[in-house]
Amino acid sequence: MIKRKLIFAFVAMTLAGAAAWAQPSGMRGGGGAPGMNPAVAKLFGNNKAFSTKATMTMNNGDQPMSMDMNLFMMDGKMRSEMDMTKNKGIPAATSERMKQMGMDQIVTIARPDKKVSLMIFPSMQAYSETAFDEAQAKAAASDYKIEKQSMGKETFDGHPCEKNKVTITDDKGEKHEALVWNAVDLKDFPLQMEMNEDGKAIKMHFTNIKLEKPDAKVFEAPEGFTKYGSQMELMGAEMRKRAAAGVASKRP
Repeated sequence: MIKRKLIFAFVAMTLAGAAAWAQPSGMRGGGGAPGMNPAVAKLFGNNKAFSTKATMTMNNGDQPMSMDMNLFMMDGKMRSEMDMTKNKGIPAATSERMKQMGMDQIVTIARPDKKVSLMIFPSMQAYSETAFDEAQAKAAASDYKIEKQSMGKETFDGHPCEKNKVTITDDKGEKHEALVWNAVDLKDFPLQMEMNEDGKAIKMHFTNIKLEKPDAKVFEAPEGFTKYGSQMELMGAEMRKRAAAGVASKRP
């Protein structure tokens, strides 16, 4: 029983960090994809519907962390797909434990229109759906002001770009700054964003960009998956299943 509780606590802490480690603390809100929120989404300008591969790195002076994800966006809805075994910021032993528990593949979806976020575990065929808290709901509804200052022209990943210093100001007057490389030949899509929040240098690099609407189904809960009201509820149910399966396997 004690071992089971320790495993439960370990997985809970791991998932909490895995889902949010890349999200700048000063720019959180809106629920869903790591590193993505209503403020950062404004950096995509008029590109309201697309899919891309994103590589996010964060350096806070210690060991840099890096994660690849597939990212989809359409009219404010966001989806990210992550393989935690390929996250350079998580120890191999931790990744292996997550894989054993079916938590290595994580999909997060933010639905500001419904004010809910989903965390999906394909290997478990289960997901949790939680309502935005007050801060997330306010962030989703906030009116952000965008100011651009040109820093010159550069070629980035083979694309002619305008390098811009972008200042994002929310309706409370809080400002956040980012360096953005906007590809002129891709409708000013940002090929790279660089930010610094709370002493953490954060970079998002985008490749395999498709400027077309993703299938609307990618922003919905998968059919046939078991729904839970929270991540804790989902993990508790999974732990009970595994405990029951372990007892059954020991019976003569």
